[in-house]
Parts: sequence; C-alpha cells; structure tokens
Amino acid sequence: MERKINEPCVFKTGFTLAEVNLIKYPFNLLSNNRLDKLLEEAARKKKSHIACELIMPDGTKRVWRVNPSIELGYTRPFDKKVFMTILKLVTDEGLPPPVVWELGSLRRVCQTMGLEDCGRNKRLVKESLIRISQTAIYAEVFYLKERGEFWREKPGSLGGSFTLWNVIWRGEKLPNGEIADSIYLAFNIPFIWSLQAYYVCPLDYEYWLSLPPLAQRLYELTGRRFYGLTLSEYARYDYEELCQLLPLQPQKYLSDAKRILDRAHDILKSTGWFSKVQWVIKKAPKNKRPWEILYYPGPRAKEEIAQAKERLAKLRQLGLSPVDIETELMEKARIEYFVDEIEKITGDTHSKATYIKIVKALPDDVLWRFLSELKADYLHGPLTVRESLAAIFMDKVKRYCQEHGLDIGIKFKT
Repeated sequence: MERKINEPCVFKTGFTLAEVNLIKYPFNLLSNNRLDKLLEEAARKKKSHIACELIMPDGTKRVWRVNPSIELGYTRPFDKKVFMTILKLVTDEGLPPPVVWELGSLRRVCQTMGLEDCGRNKRLVKESLIRISQTAIYAEVFYLKERGEFWREKPGSLGGSFTLWNVIWRGEKLPNGEIADSIYLAFNIPFIWSLQAYYVCPLDYEYWLSLPPLAQRLYELTGRRFYGLTLSEYARYDYEELCQLLPLQPQKYLSDAKRILDRAHDILKSTGWFSKVQWVIKKAPKNKRPWEILYYPGPRAKEEIAQAKERLAKLRQLGLSPVDIETELMEKARIEYFVDEIEKITGDTHSKATYIKIVKALPDDVLWRFLSELKADYLHGPLTVRESLAAIFMDKVKRYCQEHGLDIGIKFKT
C-alpha cells in the first residue's frame, strides 16, 4: 500500500524512534511471575496493576491506566520487545509511517530481535501482536505535542481509551478493499498522531535489547530526562513516582527499595549509561516514603544524546525541520480522520472533495458537534431522517457558514 503521508525522515541507524508517551508512562509488567493471579486480582478489585495517578500543576488528578486483554492478559517484557521492534522497523523505513503499515512476516520480527526463526518463536511473536492489539490504554495524559494539549476521545472528556494497533493477517481484507498478501498493522489514534508528528525519542535499540526488563525501563525513563538536562547535572526522581512509572510495588524499607533497584542501577553503571546513582532522604509526609534518586548521565548517555542532536541538525540542514513538518502532517491526519468519520456516518462516499473543504474550514469542536448530532438523528430520528444524513450535515454547515460569514468555496443548495 502507498503512504498517504509521504515525507522523508531519519536515515537507517542503530536507533529506534520511540513514541514519547509510551516511554514516559508504563505499558507492561516487568516480570512474568504471577500473571494469572494478578489478572484475577485486577478483575476482582477492578483495578489495573499498570497505572499512574499524576497531579497536574493546577492540582487536578489525571490517570494513565493499561487494561489487560481479557483473552491473553497483561502485556509483559516480551511484548515490550515486540513493540520496540515494530518501532525499530518503522524507524528504518522512515517516519511517519502510513496509517496501515506493512509489517511483512513474523520471521522479520524474529530476525530483528535476534531470535531463532522457528515455529515456537513465531507463535510467541504472533501472540504478542494480538495481545498488544487487545490491550486498551485509558489515558488522561496522552500529550499531543503539536497542539500543546492532552488528547481527548470526545469533547468535554479528560481523555479516553484506545489500543495501539489492529492486526490484519495475510488473506484478510485491507481498509482499501484489497486482500493482504502479508501482515499489516493499522495504527490507531492517538498513537498514530504522535508518530506522524514526530513526538518521538531516540533509543539505542541494540543496547536496549541487551538489558533486562527493569534496566530497559530505567534506560527509557532517564534517557528522556537526560535529553532535557540544562541547568542540572542529574535527573531527579521521587521514589514513589518512579515506582508508578516503572511499574513496581513501592517498598516499605529503604534497604528493600535499594536491593531491588540497585541491580538495574549496577548494570546501567557498568555499561556507561549512569556515571553515578545517589539515594537522598528528604522531608515528606508520614504516609509517603521520603526518598529521591539522582541519576547522573555516564559517557554512553552523553554520546547518545550528542549523536541524536547531530542527526537533528542534519535534518534541519536538509530543510526537514520536525517543527515545520509537524503542523503539515497533523493537519493531513486531522483532515483524513474527520472526512472518514463524515463518510461513515452519512454513508456518502462520493463527496470527498466537498468534505475536505469543510474540514479545512471548520473548527474541531464544531465538527464534533455536528457529527454527534448526526449520530443522534440516526439513532432516534424517523427513517426519512436516516436516509438523508448527508443533506442534514450540509444544512448544518450552510447555517454555520451563514451565521459566521464564512465563504468556504462551496455552492450550497438553496
């Protein structure tokens, strides 16, 4: 399939460009132990084991929660490896990916991960692709960089639920009606919006792959903060905040907290990612653990950041500034999304050019309101209303343009 958005991006390197929200917040458990018991406990308590509660600057509380697949359970370390491998393959082909992206084969994933090309490993990869497709994220903190705001599933909401992708297997029908001759992934909103907007962070894929799960996660989290270090020589984490982001169960005693985390700290120090890790006792309320951890970047971290900045400078020299590209890409994605919604609700697939003009001209909140009203008309209106949703939509647009004195280049029926 051809890309709907065809822009050049980075060249092939050992790096993968990982989506920032999926780096900042947890996506998988860090252990394969007690998975069945954890799933039973989550169902009983109606509470996910992969969740963050964040207090925003205005004092409001926002949530990030990963809800496991009913069929296949929680995402686990192997699933994260498959997820990062998908991003590596997307990076190698060039961001942004098309909404429907050709993965190819299970063999390709195994080979990229350094796994033996055998039936067992292919089954594991296939199960992982399915598990990820069935894992729902409920997020009130999924940040859309180009808009400077958090994603909302619908107007008035704090966030919403989404999955990262749908899998289209060989022999199944693609969105354009063709039959897939290999495996495709259909990336979902808002995940695809982030990739299209270059809201990504470079990670050394081979280095990441060589680390155990807890060290992988610390590499992801601290790497993102190291990129932003300017006035400080270290990245600071509150212990309880860090436990949510990893995720780990917070320990009651400092000795236990150190025992668990210092294993990963030692690996990252020995490989040059950290130069030093410092535990600090601070003042804190009685119900909160009074510990902070200071992470100092090592030679590997400094070199990785320098290389990333050099690549960014080359992109700008080529006239491919991500800041300039983001706006264009997001507008294309926005138009495509709203036009698809209008066509689905009205059943009219012959007026695309007209709908594109409307979407370009009208604000998002107005479009959302019109679409919501159309859905209500369809559900509750008489049959005659249901048969003329396209006409009702055009009438709404006409009235809006008249009220606001807009000329959007369309001749409305009188």
